Amino acid sequence: MKNTFVAAIAAFFMAGAVSAAEVTGEVEVTVDGDAVATTELTLGFDAGEGVATGSITLDENGIDGYAIGTTLSGVSLSYGDQDDIMIGGGLNVVGGTTIADPASADTSLILGVGDADVLIGFGADITAVDNVQVGYTLGVVSATVDYNLNTEDFTIVGAGSYSLAGIDGGLTVSYTDTVAYEVSTGLMGATVYVNGDQDDMLQNLGAGYETEVGGLNVFAEAEYNLDTKEVTPAFGVSFAF
Repeated sequence: MKNTFVAAIAAFFMAGAVSAAEVTGEVEVTVDGDAVATTELTLGFDAGEGVATGSITLDENGIDGYAIGTTLSGVSLSYGDQDDIMIGGGLNVVGGTTIADPASADTSLILGVGDADVLIGFGADITAVDNVQVGYTLGVVSATVDYNLNTEDFTIVGAGSYSLAGIDGGLTVSYTDTVAYEVSTGLMGATVYVNGDQDDMLQNLGAGYETEVGGLNVFAEAEYNLDTKEVTPAFGVSFAF
């Protein structure tokens, strides 16, 4: 992956606009329920429409992800070890545990046109396609579909949201071999949620609070498993530049 990333960055520099590129970044430190702290640095490079964009994410173990691409006439294209386009659930750390989450490819190519996205995922060999994803957003409703060419499994995830009198709410539903859901509501930085599936409708309860303090984004959250009676806390802080 490191060699691929070096090649991607080299291609970005060859785009001919590095000196004009806008550089943005974010540093985030999170602590999970096992008191394990993780520090992550994300850098973004944007040389303007029709030229090139790039990003790199690093943690304590080195490069955790990268992407390079371009946008031209409203059409975006990116390649790298990047996040997929599937809808997820949860807060910053906790939650989303019942929502289907198909395996991510080693690298992927993402094409975006308007409100639609298409992802082609590759394995260790870029000549072999592992999965294909399609996503579309229409107003406050979104849907994503993943098809794994190796297992021939479909994963479907849909989500909807609303905002009324300062109260934000959302519902996420997924389907593989079972149907699962997560519903949430938020007010003034605080969010609560509940999730489950068709076999166990009430599995987890969660809550979190997120705010900005002196230019830092701070969050604290926790999830309670109704079956095991276990509590999973998490908190974190980040700043962007």
